[in-house]
Amino acid sequence: MEVQNFKDRRFIHEHNEEAQKKEETRLKRAMAGAALTVLTVVGLAYQSQKNDQPEKVSVEREDINSGEMPKGEKLEIDGLKVGSSQEIVDGVFEIDPKHRNVRKQPRVVNPNETGGETNIYNLNSKITVVDPVIVSTDFNGTWGMAADSDGSKYYFVLDEDGIKNVETGKAFNFNDVNTFKADIVATTNLGNVGKDKSGNNHMVATVVTIKG
Repeated sequence: MEVQNFKDRRFIHEHNEEAQKKEETRLKRAMAGAALTVLTVVGLAYQSQKNDQPEKVSVEREDINSGEMPKGEKLEIDGLKVGSSQEIVDGVFEIDPKHRNVRKQPRVVNPNETGGETNIYNLNSKITVVDPVIVSTDFNGTWGMAADSDGSKYYFVLDEDGIKNVETGKAFNFNDVNTFKADIVATTNLGNVGKDKSGNNHMVATVVTIKG
């Protein structure tokens, strides 16, 4: 029977241990790579699923037409500057993002045609806007805008698809609404106010949640 001497046994042990360490290192790297892949996939999934819900101004229904000046912090909202004259759509409207795209600019950005990222907000529920301002008209239609309590602006084409009048429950139709001119007198985190030609104040261009 062959008998291994001490040097032989030590050589085998050392080489086995070295092989085990290499295998452990390989496994650790593989596991780390797998974990990184999982985190990347999770991160991408989160990015694709995260929503852009607005910071809504919470108001009582009677406050909408009260004419009160909000006692909130002043905001600088580009396109809705204090002193500017705006055309206003009178009414409270609910927008369903499943049927009406709400965008970050008053134009359609289609990544399939222009590249880059879409400008559609990823909203997971309906939003309510008070007296949106009309900002422009193009071949898509007439664009309205309202801002949230952070001053972020939300743009949408004023159309019957996906927009309804909260008061009447009817789909939006320009034949059923009034428009008026107003000078912006306040832009705050508690709502924006415009003064019409008769001197009456209106909450305008504000994304809200109606209490009660």
